[in-house]
Amino acid sequence: MKYTKIPLSLSFVAFLSACGGSSSPDPLSFDDFVDEGVAIANLIEGSDIQETAPGALPTTGSARYVGVAGTTLSDSSEVAGRFNLDADFADNSVSGALSDIVDQDSNPLEGSLTFADGDIDRTSNPGFAVYEADMAGSLTNIADEEFIVDAELIGTFGGENAEFVAGVFAGTATSGDNVLEFDDGEFLGERQ
Repeated sequence: MKYTKIPLSLSFVAFLSACGGSSSPDPLSFDDFVDEGVAIANLIEGSDIQETAPGALPTTGSARYVGVAGTTLSDSSEVAGRFNLDADFADNSVSGALSDIVDQDSNPLEGSLTFADGDIDRTSNPGFAVYEADMAGSLTNIADEEFIVDAELIGTFGGENAEFVAGVFAGTATSGDNVLEFDDGEFLGERQ
C-alpha cells in the first residue's frame, strides 16, 4: 500500500458525519466514536493546524496519542474503535493498538489489533507519510466468526509540537473463505 499525500484532517469528518452520531453511556457506541472523531477533526480544522515537518519532530522522549479510527469493509459494514499510538521519538518508532471496536450497530467485536514494526521517517517530504506500521490481530463478531486482520497503517503528525496524529490504513479481514477488504480506514488522535 502506497499513498502519496495525507491531509492532516483527511476526510474523517465526512466519513464520520455520514455515519451519524449521538452519545450513550459506557461502553462507547459506534455513534460515540463518530462524535469523538468529529470533535478532534473539527479542532484540527478550526485551529488551522498544519502538518509537523518531519525534520521538526522531537528527537528525544515519547508521546501517547489517543483518538478514534474507523473504516468501511467491502461488504459495506462499518467499524470504529479506540486508537492508541505510542511514538518513541528517540528510537524513531511507533507502536499501538486499535481496541474497543464496535460495528455500525454498536455490537462489540472481541479482540484488538496491534501496531508493530513501526518506523518514523524523518526524511519524508512534507505532505507524505511520516510513519508506518503493520497492523494485525483477530476480531470475533457477535455471530462468533473470527476474522484475522492483516493491514498496514501510515500517518503523519500535526501541530507545532506534534500534538496530533492522522493517517490511513488498509488491509484484509479473513474468516475461512470470507475475505473482507478495507482500503479507506482513517484515524485521528490527540497527544495525551
